[in-house]
Amino acid sequence: MATSSSTLEEDESLKGCEIFVQKHNIQQILKECIVNLCIAKPERPMKFLREHFEKLEKAECTRSFKVKPFSSPLDAH
Repeated sequence: MATSSSTLEEDESLKGCEIFVQKHNIQQILKECIVNLCIAKPERPMKFLREHFEKLEKAECTRSFKVKPFSSPLDAH
């Protein structure tokens, strides 16, 4: 039988997982991935999944590195 402290640790760990999944929108990402996999029905599902996640990662990197155009304080004059 689990002690109350280990149950508390498990609850905190589970809560941490739930927060992580929500923060990074994991459920929606996986749902879309599975839908795309089922639509495509590729001969090599693992390759499809790898490429799918590589595309998502590249898109995420592109969004992260977009920089606003530089504006100088002199432009306001």
